[in-house]
Amino acid sequence: MGLGNMAIELIVQHVAAALIFGALMVAIFRGKRALLKQKPPTGKQQIVVAAIWIFFGVLGQYANSVSPFERERSVAEELKKAPLGNALATNAPQEFENLVKRIAAVDDRAPDRKVQVTNLVLTTVDSIINQRVTTAPDAVVVRWATAQALGTREIQQRDPIACYNKIYGHTAQNFVPSEATYNALTNARIELLQTSAQAPQASQAFLRDKLRPIMTRLGQRYGSRIRVLDNPTAPDANKQDACEITLTLWEEIAHRPPEEAGPILRALYKS
Repeated sequence: MGLGNMAIELIVQHVAAALIFGALMVAIFRGKRALLKQKPPTGKQQIVVAAIWIFFGVLGQYANSVSPFERERSVAEELKKAPLGNALATNAPQEFENLVKRIAAVDDRAPDRKVQVTNLVLTTVDSIINQRVTTAPDAVVVRWATAQALGTREIQQRDPIACYNKIYGHTAQNFVPSEATYNALTNARIELLQTSAQAPQASQAFLRDKLRPIMTRLGQRYGSRIRVLDNPTAPDANKQDACEITLTLWEEIAHRPPEEAGPILRALYKS
């Protein structure tokens, strides 16, 4: 059974206000934090930091004979061989230099050194992305959100509860994305590192106007289940519904024309 127009309008107002004041959907884009808890990709998925991992395997054999200066120089050279590392060096040199020092300090004998290096790279990159995404151009923001949605949809297909936990900031399970999704996330990160644009923020009236047709479609599709968006983190909330409907809302926004989706997504990221 679908919802009446009045009920849908109330939800539209609720969601639009939440985008402005951060009361509802801040956690939707906390996926970047969950990514830091993932196991590093394997096989063909070693795209971002493959060169770094190989480097550490070699460097470990000479750790005692390499000076700190030489070690940092080698780390910097290897980082720049990866597209993400090169983008960081070019567009955020101070952050790149700090990252090099932190990676050089990782113990080559540590059994989890690959995880440590991967997390250092992503933590550094995503701290910059978190700042730039709130003012990035429409198309760039949309591509980043679309890549995150791809990853979250993959999690849902494996485990809907894990999807809920990722979206709403609970403990994340280890998750290795597909090669296509991993590439999309990497390319979107690089693009955000390269942007310095200052796009305007949307008004609440704009958000409400653009969200109304999206919420109407969701109301027609999910009926009264859409009410889970009123309080998706409530103890008695249906977690599978919260995952599915929130993710669909996210995808619906990202599929709108960039000039519509971009302002909405920037508001989400800024919340």
